[in-house]
Amino acid sequence: MILLSSLEKNEILNAAAKFPKADPSIVELVIYVFYLLERIKLQEFDFVFKGGTCLMLHFNPPLRFSSDIDIITNKNKDEIEGMLSVVINNSLFTKWELDEKRSYQPGIPKAHYKLFFHSKLIEKEREIMLDILVEKSMYSSLESKEIKLPFINSDEESILVDVPTCNSMLGDKLTAFAPGTTGIGFQKNKGRDIIKQVFDIGKLAERTEDIEEVAHTFSAIADKEIEYRNLNIGKIDIAKDVFNTSYIIARIFRNKIRKEETEIAAELKSALTAFVPFLASNRTYAIDSLLLDASIAAYLTALIACEKTEEFQMYSIETVDLKDYIFSDHNHSFLNPLARLPNGTLYYLKSAYDMLFIE
Repeated sequence: MILLSSLEKNEILNAAAKFPKADPSIVELVIYVFYLLERIKLQEFDFVFKGGTCLMLHFNPPLRFSSDIDIITNKNKDEIEGMLSVVINNSLFTKWELDEKRSYQPGIPKAHYKLFFHSKLIEKEREIMLDILVEKSMYSSLESKEIKLPFINSDEESILVDVPTCNSMLGDKLTAFAPGTTGIGFQKNKGRDIIKQVFDIGKLAERTEDIEEVAHTFSAIADKEIEYRNLNIGKIDIAKDVFNTSYIIARIFRNKIRKEETEIAAELKSALTAFVPFLASNRTYAIDSLLLDASIAAYLTALIACEKTEEFQMYSIETVDLKDYIFSDHNHSFLNPLARLPNGTLYYLKSAYDMLFIE
């Protein structure tokens, strides 16, 4: 379990010092997030820990910091708030508040709670967000992970939490990177959240072991999101949405932005800058990296939507000749210089395009 001394100012600064240029105020929130996770788990409350924060248990060292908790549970409002009250009475958290405007509303069955604590770092009240999806788990596969991170001091007592596997997490993340359909929309001050999804997709794709598990989770969550939002679309529409978003990022990279894309381009550029302080193991994430990860997302969603998962193949210079992935038509030929980029950006984009618009 996390030692209470980890929440003291000196220990927070020591934890932050283990990462290049880490912001101690962000590291403090991360420590409190996992402290809260332990407190919830101690209540024998049935839930699955999901979202970007749970990836910190999958990757050692962590790749990025996250300062909120996402869980999925089928417990009702009274049970959730009863649990939170017990947590408050048995922890350093001082109170909880429900974001009533965004919680328990028609549509997506979500609830958002703020939990407050007194920061020893800046000597003022701070908060972390607990986001809850009130639903049964839709992940193909779960695994138990010990709540233990290398930069947080803990004792020998271990607490396990259920999390989606990397394959299942990837399927979930692919539905979130679809701004015009099932994902986080543009022009809602959510640019940084969109960047987080793309970054996570790229890292999870490197660990993909079972594309069928990815596809199963993607399909289950996509169907639910379509139902929640009362959309008259299918998985092909989601895949095209992901491709079109990746296409805009390619236009940004190539300085070919259309007038109607100006605001989206500005939002993404600003979001990239805002995202950098949350990086843990790598202090750079530029437009070329964003484009690669978005292109991988386009490729994977196209494979799933077009039911061609048997053709799944991540890029390798030994097995893929980029000369076979050149755009021949004038409208898309501006993408061909992407062949100069390492790691197969052009391969992923052209493969997705062919599946969605040609074949």
